Amino acid sequence: MALFFVPLASLVLGAVPRSLEGVASGANSAFRELGGVLGIAVLGAVFSANGGYASGRDYVNGLTPAVYVGAVVVAVGAVTALIVPGRRRSRAAVGLQDVPVLVATELCPVTAPAMGELSPELVSTPA
Repeated sequence: MALFFVPLASLVLGAVPRSLEGVASGANSAFRELGGVLGIAVLGAVFSANGGYASGRDYVNGLTPAVYVGAVVVAVGAVTALIVPGRRRSRAAVGLQDVPVLVATELCPVTAPAMGELSPELVSTPA
């Protein structure tokens, strides 16, 4: 699971502007929890409709269709992920408008208007 959820969180956070990362992280967590709850409920319902715990044979009779349903859901998710166009945006392409710049020894964030250029009025020098 960690091999799936960690890259997914990185992908989600990389697809939104820096100002919306908190919202995206919360939405990702909520959907992850909702998916887990619905997955357990659906697969449990499929298991109990086709088998049970009375004997080994009943257990296998319930588990087999539940595994097939889970595999179909994963396959549909994989195909959907391949079909939906990705929106990749590197941090460098965003520009420096969102990047705080620390000037001199003061901790006063200013934004750079262009790559590596600071206008004199934005730069303050300590007195």
